[in-house]
Amino acid sequence: VNQRMLATIKDLTAEQWERKVTHPEHGREMSMWFLLGLYSWHGRHHTAHITTLRENKGW
Repeated sequence: VNQRMLATIKDLTAEQWERKVTHPEHGREMSMWFLLGLYSWHGRHHTAHITTLRENKGW
């Protein structure tokens, strides 16, 4: 997914980064900048869940 995301966003102009898109699950408008931050947070959030599970289970 990260390689596809990079291929999609690597050449965006400053104007395109400011464009608003509607998030399909949240139903609210957000800029591409905000969406990228949300995507980054989401990955770290999942990693934290896995790390916590490993620690709790002693894996």
